[in-house]
Amino acid sequence: MLAVRELAACFIVTGIALACYSNSADGDFVFDDSEAIVGNQDLQMDSDVWLLWQHDFWGDPISSKTSHKSYRPITVLTFRWNCWFTNGDLRPWGFHVVNICLHCICSVLFYCVALTILRRTGTDDRAAGFDWASFASGALFAAHPIHSESVAAVVGRADLLAAVFFFSAILCFSRACPPLSLPQQEQPASGASAMRAGHWAWLMLSLFLSATAMLCKEQGVTALGVFFAYDLVLWCSITPRQIFKAVQCNKARAATYSCLRQNGFLGRQLVTAGAGLACLAMRWHIMGGQTPTFQPLDNPASFANSTVTRTLSYNYLYALNGWLLLCPQWLCFDWAMGCVPLVTGLLDQRCVAILLFWVIAAMLIYRCAAMPVVGSAVITGSSLDTRRVLVALAMIVIPFLPASNLFFRVGFVVAERVLYLPSAGYCILVVLGSQRICRMLRSSRYTSTVMMAVGALLLLIFIGRSRERSFEWRREETLFASGALVCPLNAKVHYNIGKVNADAGRGDVALAAYREAVELHEDYDQALNNLGNLLKEQGKLQEAHGFLQRAVKANPKFAAAWMNLGIAKADLNMIAEAEECYNEAIRHRRKYPDAWYNLGNLHLKTKQHHRALQAWRKAIELKRTHSGAWHNMALALEETNRLQEARALLAESFTVLPNVFDLHLTMANVCGKLSDTKRSEEEFKAAISLATSTTQAASAWANLGVLYHRAKDKSSAEDAYRNAEKLAPGQTAAKQNLQMLLKSKRS
Repeated sequence: MLAVRELAACFIVTGIALACYSNSADGDFVFDDSEAIVGNQDLQMDSDVWLLWQHDFWGDPISSKTSHKSYRPITVLTFRWNCWFTNGDLRPWGFHVVNICLHCICSVLFYCVALTILRRTGTDDRAAGFDWASFASGALFAAHPIHSESVAAVVGRADLLAAVFFFSAILCFSRACPPLSLPQQEQPASGASAMRAGHWAWLMLSLFLSATAMLCKEQGVTALGVFFAYDLVLWCSITPRQIFKAVQCNKARAATYSCLRQNGFLGRQLVTAGAGLACLAMRWHIMGGQTPTFQPLDNPASFANSTVTRTLSYNYLYALNGWLLLCPQWLCFDWAMGCVPLVTGLLDQRCVAILLFWVIAAMLIYRCAAMPVVGSAVITGSSLDTRRVLVALAMIVIPFLPASNLFFRVGFVVAERVLYLPSAGYCILVVLGSQRICRMLRSSRYTSTVMMAVGALLLLIFIGRSRERSFEWRREETLFASGALVCPLNAKVHYNIGKVNADAGRGDVALAAYREAVELHEDYDQALNNLGNLLKEQGKLQEAHGFLQRAVKANPKFAAAWMNLGIAKADLNMIAEAEECYNEAIRHRRKYPDAWYNLGNLHLKTKQHHRALQAWRKAIELKRTHSGAWHNMALALEETNRLQEARALLAESFTVLPNVFDLHLTMANVCGKLSDTKRSEEEFKAAISLATSTTQAASAWANLGVLYHRAKDKSSAEDAYRNAEKLAPGQTAAKQNLQMLLKSKRS
């Protein structure tokens, strides 16, 4: 049980976490949220909930060769719960609030983990007093700016949920071990008696929580590795030096084995290893025995042909990750595509950072390895602190291993979100280092005061930086702009700036950003495609055609680029080549309704109505809500005087698209031609109510006026024409019809 002061500390740590990230609550869905939340069909209430157990994080079948293989069903399930609470309405506010709450829970759980590791007197809370070191670790973790992406981005929930179960698993595992402070003369004589039924129950629970963490995010399974370090170093008091001696000396080897057996280490770790192998085997089976496929742009270092380049680049990335933990000023939503150039040789000045990183790491490892073998009954403070340093290092290194490129290729260069768990070990390491400095300077009476002041200042700086960064994550405009300041050579940053400005209607800004992205990376297929589309919309067809050709050359399997190239060729009257492009798009993406829709438009352009109708029907089969295909089919049937077929088709479209302006307007015109005046009037009025612009409303009023005019209802026709003229004064047809009507009334 936690003492009153420790409960108060939990509330303070929660308050710090809220102070850092509460301003992200009103943020939008940004960056990867669009694909994982907005575009993920597994979140829809009408989808089968069991499918999310067969799909990856992005909603694609996990067995697919194109799947990202990120299997996180529990995280996706919580997203679905968010949708359920809002009746299927995707409201960002609810998603962000859950993330903030999860970070608060993680911060409190980590504070409890720090208590378990740092408290000197083990389980006797009253004798221990208030542990300031644990509180400082928890406060530092709650405020660390490296967590901004995990908290402020909705997709970061995977890291938060994994951390909740990760820390919970460590707490349970600590209960599976006898108390840390138990003197050796009071310890059980055998491993069997050391592990009682209660201890086995806690062990099983810790393994279950670790597996659950893995189902939130792959990194969660590394809790099992932390168990090993905690068990070996903290509970069994086995030091690196003792291991070295055991390798060299039979007597030391026998003594070490006896210690491990008596303390129940072998039994615990045998079960833990079995659980770990079972988790990995299950994960491999779910992936279909396949690893994800990445492109060189995702992780250039892993595709480098030179071993020297690959090794130096990896080591620089390790140093960069360490620097982000130490000084989280340079934060970027994406570090790919030129943000971190490859380190190609020893003359690169960044090798200094690599050297410094490994010198510091070597000093820490040497300090721990040089620790004398524990042979006395009472564990000294210095020895215990050194073992705590080892555990802190394990909590940094082990959770980072899946992102290290050592065992398999990852799909990123640097990802701040993967540092959420390693930052826990870093926070403990900082506190232990501060304590060491205080002991070294104990001759000064003001040392403790100064160190507390420095710690408080660091905490305030972290809180301020976290609030600043979480504010940037609220909107894509601010997020991408901040990325350009940190990684100006990152083509993906400029691509996203172009995309968000194009969506906002700022074409010139988007055009400049896309050109910058293409200049930084000439084979950036997505930037080439979007640049070509934007130029096409501006009527610059020849230039657009050139960029789209470059896009399909850079990525011959890019279906969207093939379709857009077909549209450009159709606009340039290159009919045969346009048809080839559409067919190529369909070949690379079999279920591509937009490609079929544009192919139908091409056939209509060449007066091949039958083929056009077939293509549009295929588009509708693939996507029942494709309003453009429904509308064009109806227009084609109307133009060929197949009015009854057009009416039946439009009636069918209303079953899936009851509120589309164009469909109701076309139905009104078809019914008018069929002399069904009443139904035509109803459809015109429905179209008016669904109009999203004054132009649409004016068009519907003008057509309704024509209907009344033909029906000899001159008063209603006049009102309709005047409404159309009022909404769109420049509409000549309504004005002319009104003049004809007034002239006929006077005569």
